[in-house]
Amino acid sequence: MLKPLRNFLFFACSLMIACTSPLFGQSKLQEFEQFLQKARDFRYENFDSAAYYAQKAEALADQDEQLLLRVRGQQGGIYYIAGKYNRSLNYYVEAYELALRLGSQSDLGTALNGRGLIALAQHEYADAVDLFQAALTINEALGDAENITRNLFNLGISLSELKFYEQAIQSLQKAAEIAKVNEDEQQLTMIYNRMGKVYHALEDYDLSRWYYQYLLGQEERLSNWEKTFLYAGLAELEIEVGRYDQAVQHAKKALTVASEMGVYWDMERASRLLSQAYEGLGDQSSALQYARINSMHRDSLYNREKSQGISFLKLQLAEADNERLLNEKEIIEQQARFTQYFVIGLFVLLLLLMGLLYAYRRNLKLKIAFGQKLEAVNKELQEQKEFTAKQNEELKEMDLAKNKLFSILTHDLKSPIQTLKQFLELNSQEIMDPEDLKKGLPLLYLQVDKTERLMENLLQWAKTQMGGIQPKSEEIALSATMQEVLGNFEHPCRIKGIRTDFNAYLHFDRVIFDRVQLLLVLQNVFNNAIKYSPRGGEIKIFFSKNKEFLRLHIRDEGPGMAEKRRVELESAHSFVDSSLGSDKEVGTGLGLLLVKQFMEVNGGQVSIKSKEGEGTELIMDFLSAPTSAEDMRTSSRAPKNKVS
Repeated sequence: MLKPLRNFLFFACSLMIACTSPLFGQSKLQEFEQFLQKARDFRYENFDSAAYYAQKAEALADQDEQLLLRVRGQQGGIYYIAGKYNRSLNYYVEAYELALRLGSQSDLGTALNGRGLIALAQHEYADAVDLFQAALTINEALGDAENITRNLFNLGISLSELKFYEQAIQSLQKAAEIAKVNEDEQQLTMIYNRMGKVYHALEDYDLSRWYYQYLLGQEERLSNWEKTFLYAGLAELEIEVGRYDQAVQHAKKALTVASEMGVYWDMERASRLLSQAYEGLGDQSSALQYARINSMHRDSLYNREKSQGISFLKLQLAEADNERLLNEKEIIEQQARFTQYFVIGLFVLLLLLMGLLYAYRRNLKLKIAFGQKLEAVNKELQEQKEFTAKQNEELKEMDLAKNKLFSILTHDLKSPIQTLKQFLELNSQEIMDPEDLKKGLPLLYLQVDKTERLMENLLQWAKTQMGGIQPKSEEIALSATMQEVLGNFEHPCRIKGIRTDFNAYLHFDRVIFDRVQLLLVLQNVFNNAIKYSPRGGEIKIFFSKNKEFLRLHIRDEGPGMAEKRRVELESAHSFVDSSLGSDKEVGTGLGLLLVKQFMEVNGGQVSIKSKEGEGTELIMDFLSAPTSAEDMRTSSRAPKNKVS
């Protein structure tokens, strides 16, 4: 309600100025400069007002191409800030052509800078760098400090998007120095905003926060465009350091300002940050709500139409460049034609003599080209057919695996939940005596522990299917991690009376792996060993080494397996039915699938040694971390072994 009223007041004031200015005896040129300045003042605050004043300036420019050139450059900036890139590019193209025709180097630099902004918005960062460099060269030759600042600032943004962060910082620092000398506070705040984001990308969070806090102190002087970037940057920083409450506050401010401005890109960024912040707080409902809002912004019809408009206008730009080149070529040909009559005459005569041969060869080439094209089309159709058939087959396999998994999960989750329910009912009715309760609690613990591991495996498997899990590799001490896992399984081992013979690796045992994925791998493998070990049995854990891998062996005294079953488990890349454990424990087969997937994405591999009646040994090859002399001295002092 407030926004339409505010727009109405702006238009009313503008109309009054337009009607009364002649009464004060202002000249047409003075009116033009007034309207152009007002358009510049409102471009970051109110698009409607900025566009209105630019239109008034355009009307006063009339047929004066010099004035029209200035208006077109301003209109390109106004529509770019509002996110209307198709109109923006259209204005910058016209400004570029006018600047070339009029020979205005200053306006040519402005048009090149504008075209660079459009390339930047379309994620064509390398093209954007070239355009900003070209504009910078022109403005440095002219000594135009204000436009040099803009060019350096935009160049810094493009370099940061290409992840050339050090070069981006250098460009932004140069821009900041010039802005300080010229006391250009508006440009300086925009530069500081971007420097905060670049230092964030460099993981220098303290320096990033300094720039953002400085801008917060200037909050009342910031434009809406700068505010939404500032709030979003602070939200990203707070998410990075785990301060999700503050992240929600900043992201909501960013979304509010972006919505008022109607800038879709900033709305998408703010809603995405809100979803991430609420997910960090554990508020899944709010996280899902803003994830849906984010998806709406990202996949809206507006964005598709905008991309189509940009492609069409780029084509127009290319055609305009071609037309200009053709015109220049025609001028050159006209200048040279008077001195080339004799050569042209001989060339025409030669063409007449060679006409028949040329026609014959042309027809022959067309025939060959058509045959080749037809062959290529047929080949492409065949490849598409084969690709579609392969995709259909993969989809069928995935659907079968999904149905199989859900069938297993339905059975495996129902049983422990029913057991827990019956136990609680008996306990609430005080039917169980203390001795029964004492015996039942360990069994209840095992049921809950098993269900928890099943759900954790299911969650990790679901992430791999959605492509949402990527390894974050680091150096990890494998022996210490294995020792940590053994500590987590003391209770299940105690219940089955299982002993563990753990021989720690005496040398350098650091491997390259994702820490969370390593814990899941070791937990699943050791849990399997417990499952198939007989009561009172022993699990041996030891290491071996080759040139590239550190090898971890986990050997149980279970029933072992036939060679066919061993090969099936070792080579499978989908669900394989899980056999019963020594105490009739059931499983889904999901744990081994996760182990193999995590080992492969971290550069390792899994193999199985087993014979019926002789137990099973599972061998995991981990990529060894680079070693040094100090590492070797430190690892030689590690504990030798532990038997429990």
